[in-house]
Amino acid sequence: MSRFFLILFLLTIMPCHSAIGMDLMDSNSSIEEKNFYETIIKESEQHQSSSLTLSKYLAPYFSQAVRKNDKALLAIYYCLLADQSFNDEGTRNSFSDKYYLKALDLEEGYSYQNVKTWVKVMYGFYLYRCLKASEALPFILEGEKGLDDIPKELVLDLTQTYKKLGYFFGTLGDYTSGIKYLDLG
Repeated sequence: MSRFFLILFLLTIMPCHSAIGMDLMDSNSSIEEKNFYETIIKESEQHQSSSLTLSKYLAPYFSQAVRKNDKALLAIYYCLLADQSFNDEGTRNSFSDKYYLKALDLEEGYSYQNVKTWVKVMYGFYLYRCLKASEALPFILEGEKGLDDIPKELVLDLTQTYKKLGYFFGTLGDYTSGIKYLDLG
């Protein structure tokens, strides 16, 4: 009987996810955060006429990320600027490289698997577009593996993430994976 009360006591004082096991939601951003991050990503598409236009749009989010020490938001910010720089230049460039690497370096500062996965897929796809498939492969594979740990409703920029994986794998000749991801996207 005393064992029962001990277990009951421990369950009462311990958080549920500690007693039951780590919930997948804990390693990802909340739905609200995911929607916030995704809104920035989607709305940034309307400001892609130039790096300057995009920088102006993203400036308040950068300030917020710094003020709140939101490393995940900073990683998204750097990826969006890096991608825009590639689009402006039409080729691999030092600005894009520097900002993608900053985004990857921030990974230690946040725990959101969905943001980490998105950043890896973005960087891998950037390398792929730079015709560096062998350099892109580890990042794409890490991104693909990361998707296993993310509930579908929490995948960041789901359509574009899956499309990027689909294009990459299709180009490599893995048509089964390519078509699977294009269908998911």
